[in-house]
Formats: sequence, C-alpha cells, structure tokens
Amino acid sequence: MNKKINIIFLNGVGSVGKTSIANALQDIVEEPYLHIGVDHFFIMLPKKYLPGGSQAIDGVDFITEESEEGPIIRVHCGDVGKELFASMKKSMLGLAKDGFNLIIDEVILGDEFEEYKTFFKVFNKPLP
Repeated sequence: MNKKINIIFLNGVGSVGKTSIANALQDIVEEPYLHIGVDHFFIMLPKKYLPGGSQAIDGVDFITEESEEGPIIRVHCGDVGKELFASMKKSMLGLAKDGFNLIIDEVILGDEFEEYKTFFKVFNKPLP
C-alpha cells in the first residue's frame, strides 16, 4: 500500500447529521471518498431481523427499559446482528486496504471504538 489512505470517522446518535456531513464532504473533497456506515449494513438484513420483525431478537432490535430517569432504548444485537456488524468492520478495512478513502458513519456502542482502533492500526495513524 503506497497510497496514503484517509479515514474520516463520524460518530454520534441517530439524526444528528452524520450522513449530511458525509455527503457534504464527498462534494467538496477532490479525491473520492466512500461513504460507508452502520445504516448501509443495517438495511441489508431481511425485515424479519429488524426491529418489529418476527426474528428481530436474532438480528437487531430496540428494547425499551425503565430507569430512574425514565425510559431507555437499548440496542440488542442477536447472533445475526453481531455477525453482520463484525463483517461490516472487516469490509471497511478491506476497502481501505484496497486503497479507498473512507468516511465512516457510525453509532458507537460500548467499547466498539477500541475494535476500530485495532482494525485500522495498520494505517499507522493513531486514533484518539
């Protein structure tokens, strides 16, 4: 890999403008950047594995729980969901290794950022 690869990582809760920022960046940068993220992979699942579907517990589901502060919506990933999102990171790494600049549009849950740091360490750019 002789070409310098740039990876822009956008993280935040839903509907804060990550996709709009990614699209705007693609419009203004000279080199091509692929916009890839959790939403692109989420919609690949059959509807039955998505929230409200008959097999959402195996895919991805939103579970409402009560707390002292009020209701909390927790994201639950079953086996199919976990496999998909693990493959998502591998796909991103593969694209970067093949020479593509990336804009990653993600919603980090738990310690997932540590996984990204491990995946992308091959580019010798420290992540915060």
